[in-house]
Order: sequence, then structure tokens, then C-alpha cells
Amino acid sequence: MSSLLKALKFAREKPAGCSFAFALSLAMMCAVAAGALWLFFAFAGVRAFRDSVASATGFYPIYENAYLNVFTGEFSIDRLTLFNPPAYKRASGGDGRDRAFIKAENVKMRVCPLSLFRGKLAISSFSAEVESLNCLRINQSDYNFGEFIGGISEILEICPDSSGAKVLSGFSLKISKAEYEDLSSGKNSLAMRISKPFSFSDFQVEDFGRFFSKMEEAFSDRQAPFISKALEEFLGK
Repeated sequence: MSSLLKALKFAREKPAGCSFAFALSLAMMCAVAAGALWLFFAFAGVRAFRDSVASATGFYPIYENAYLNVFTGEFSIDRLTLFNPPAYKRASGGDGRDRAFIKAENVKMRVCPLSLFRGKLAISSFSAEVESLNCLRINQSDYNFGEFIGGISEILEICPDSSGAKVLSGFSLKISKAEYEDLSSGKNSLAMRISKPFSFSDFQVEDFGRFFSKMEEAFSDRQAPFISKALEEFLGK
């Protein structure tokens, strides 16, 4: 009781000091609340990304580290692995862990954070350094690379800039090793691989038809028809 009386006496005698203390306390409470919300949405955003990719494509992602800044939209993923759907694992005769579809050292994007919570992936820039890409065809209709790009296209969007235009400000893709195996012909499977590391980049992309055509040509130059033909088929749909 005496402490309350002292506080009231202090507030009456020094109202400015009391107002400052109240404002400081309120600011600290708001900062703590904002920090808690930031942590919640950062964690929930990463989980929403994982679930959206798995649901749309059938390829389950795991990663060593993932960081989403909900204020700037910067999204980085370290040691990302995408595992093939069960049909490909059964066809390859194992659990598929030693032949994951994609293993990437790092993936960096600038995203629209709210898009993750509606099951989409809206980006304004993208870069990836892929350690290995294992393309596998198990029959005439089931090809993991084509299946993945078809699925990811269902959730992928481009963030509009300040003028409302949908522009991809930067894109960079590096692939150290890419291999292809065709099991559709039975026992005599066909195997291919790119002869050199692949690298492709572009900036301020507005014409996405031209963008994918340039990427297709880049894969053709690296003697990777198993990728360029899949991109051609995808664009022709």
C-alpha cells in the first residue's frame, strides 16, 4: 500500500517524469511484442514454404538452415534437399536418399512474405547454387524434372514492383552436376550428364517467354537435352 502511495505522490509531484517512464515502458512492451510477432511469422513463413512446395510438387524439402526476414522479404535456405516422390524411389530400387532430386548449397530469394501464408511463392529475385540435379524418367509420362517445374509453376508468382509491374530484378542459377537416367525402356536404361558446370543469369526480367527461351538455349549449349526439352514442353503447354 505504501509503495502505491509513493508512486501516486511521485506522479503528482513530477508528472513529466512519470509520463516519460510510462512511455518508456510502453515502448519496451511494444518492442517485445513486435519481436515475438517477428519470430512467429518468420518461423511460420518458413514452414508454410516447405508445406506449399511439398503439396504443389510432391517433392519434400528439408534444409539445414532457413531464415526469413518478414520485414524485407529476404529468404535464405542453406543445404536444401528435395526428395523424389515415392513412385520414383520405388522405380530406382531404393529409398532414394542417395539420389535426391536436388541438392543445393544455398538458395536466396526476395519474397512477398504474405504470399507464403496463402500457399503461394511470390518472388522478386532468385539465386541458387545447386550441387547436384538428378533427373529420372520412369515411364513415358512420369519424369521428375517436368513434374517439378509443372508443380512449382502452380504456386510461383512475381511480386509487383512500386509501379505495379511484375519484374524479376535478378535471377542466377548455377548447377555443378546434372545427371539423367531413363528407366522407361526396361533393363537397358539410358544415362546422360552435363559435361561442364551450368551457369545462367538474367536481370530486370519482364518478358518471361524470352527468359525461359534463353534458359532453354543455355541448357542446350551445355548438352543437357533432358532439361531443355522439358522446358520446351512446359512452355508449349
